[in-house]
Amino acid sequence: MSSSKEVEIKKEPRKPTVIIYPSYIDRNTSIKFGRKIGKTKAISNPKPQEIAGVVNMLGLPFELEATKGYSRDTQRRGRIKVRLYNQKTNLPLKEEIPNKRQLLFKICEKFHEYRKQMHKIMEKRSKSQPSKKGKNQKGKGKGGGSGGGRGRGRGRGKGRNKGKGKKKGKKRRK
Repeated sequence: MSSSKEVEIKKEPRKPTVIIYPSYIDRNTSIKFGRKIGKTKAISNPKPQEIAGVVNMLGLPFELEATKGYSRDTQRRGRIKVRLYNQKTNLPLKEEIPNKRQLLFKICEKFHEYRKQMHKIMEKRSKSQPSKKGKNQKGKGKGGGSGGGRGRGRGRGKGRNKGKGKKKGKKRRK
């Protein structure tokens, strides 16, 4: 006698959000330390703010969490929570982005476009705002010049103790 058992497969509802760490798409990060896509499509040194800007361009709701860290990359801070699925229907908000992997690819696709836009915006800002240095103000740079700034190198002047120990001499009495 053989009995057939019906196995019910319960499909758990997906979490509506996915988390993106910059290490997922960083060209300089190894797979061991968290890169999720190939080096040819990856971006060099993405910042969480830039990723958030690209996600905004894609038209997906997101939340930037600047203080959160990735366990495999302890040096960097920041992650982006992207709402990828509708909470009620459990379907993707964008048909062309059905899962997290496709989202990563789309972010990398649009990333160069985003950086170009930001570069243009920064150029416009720098052209419209005059520099704050006046004609007679000293710059804070290393070397050169007489005095101004905290640079070590040329222009230190004479008579300074050049780090060869304390000057020996008579002690002053009070």
